[in-house]
Amino acid sequence: FLQISNIIPLTNTVAERWMYITLIGILGFSGLIIIRLVKHKKTIIFLSLLLLIFIPLAMLRTYIRIGDWHDPYTLYSHDFVYASNDPYSLNTYAYLLFLRKDMKNSLYYLEKAVKIAPNNTTVKLHLGLVLTKVGQTAKAKELFYGMLRDKNNVTEYGYIAEYYVDNIDIDPNPDFMINLLNKPIKLSPNDLYLNKLLAIAYFRKQDWEPALFYANKVYQLDTSAANLQELNFLKSKLGQQQ
Repeated sequence: FLQISNIIPLTNTVAERWMYITLIGILGFSGLIIIRLVKHKKTIIFLSLLLLIFIPLAMLRTYIRIGDWHDPYTLYSHDFVYASNDPYSLNTYAYLLFLRKDMKNSLYYLEKAVKIAPNNTTVKLHLGLVLTKVGQTAKAKELFYGMLRDKNNVTEYGYIAEYYVDNIDIDPNPDFMINLLNKPIKLSPNDLYLNKLLAIAYFRKQDWEPALFYANKVYQLDTSAANLQELNFLKSKLGQQQ
C-alpha cells in the first residue's frame, strides 16, 4: 500500500509506477541499516515502536486515498493541484468535465493544455469536439484545418479524419470528408481504416458506386462478417439505383 498511498505527491496522477524501482532500492538500503542496528536491544525496541507507529499511519493514508479514488472525477479533482500544468492531466480532467456536461470548464482546461502542448494531437481533437458542443463550429473547423495542413503521417492524418467523421455536426457536407481523405489514401491505398472512412463518407453522400468500391476494398483487407454485411448492403443500394 505504500506506493498507492501517495504519501509523496507525484507530478502525474496514477503514476505510482514511477516509485516501484525506487522503493525497492529504499527498502533494500533500509534493510542493510536495520541488520547493522539490530545488534543492540534498545535499537530493536526503537525500530519496533517506529514500525508500530508507521503501519497504522500508512494504512490510514491508504484508506483516505481510496476515498480520493472513488471514481475518475474525484481522483483528478483531488490530484489536479499537483499536476495543473501537465497537458495530459489537463486533457483527462477536461474530458471528465465534458462527460459531466461542464463545457465551460472543459473548454478552459483544454485551451490551457493546448497552450502548454501546442503539438499534442489528442488534446486538439478534444478541444475541437468541445468547441462544436458549445457552438463554436467556425473555430473548430479552423483548428482541424490547421491540424491537417501539411500532414504526411498517414496514421495521424487518418486519426484526425476519423475524429472529424465521427463528429459530423462540425460540417454535414460529406464532400469535405472525401477531400479530407484524398491525401492519406494516396499515400497508403491499402490502409484498412482509411478505406473504411471513405466508404462511410460516400455512404453519407449517397454516392453508392464509390461507396461500394471502398467497401469492397475494406472486405478484401478484412474478410469479417460485419464488413461482408456492409458490402452486401451497399450492393443492394446500388442495385436499386440501377
